[in-house]
Amino acid sequence: YKGVGALAGAMLLGDEGFIAEARLWRRRHGGTLVQLHPYVASAAMRFDAQLARIPAWLDRARRFAAALSTIDGLVVTPSPPEVNLFHVHLPVAVDALVAARDRIAATDRSWLAPNVAASDVPGWAKVEIYVGENLMRHDDALLVPLYRRLVALARGQAAG
Repeated sequence: YKGVGALAGAMLLGDEGFIAEARLWRRRHGGTLVQLHPYVASAAMRFDAQLARIPAWLDRARRFAAALSTIDGLVVTPSPPEVNLFHVHLPVAVDALVAARDRIAATDRSWLAPNVAASDVPGWAKVEIYVGENLMRHDDALLVPLYRRLVALARGQAAG
């Protein structure tokens, strides 16, 4: 539903036995809704158009990930991105990154890191970057300096 812009939902693929078992567990967990029509309709209305955009989003994700990789200390995974979503790992604490993000949002009116979480590396934070229509409208010449500033501010927060 994320890339399609639908209300909610997901697709599960597998062989017949796997799907049969998944249906059983979906029912056991209360996932069998009485009315699925609104969800299906919201996905069907946009599916073909959004599907056609995915190759451009993937290309943009790869270019943006490569540009972010030039910032000292950032680690992009996977590199290169395999889909239009990737993670950026930063050598700063989550709270320092959130504070830096909020400061940039207030001063530059730019929202850089909506999904900040702890990385698998202790003391590091990670950001999930989803490339869709919004990111297609912004150039790396604008974004990379903002992310560079985000790292600098977060490192200052971590040291202070």
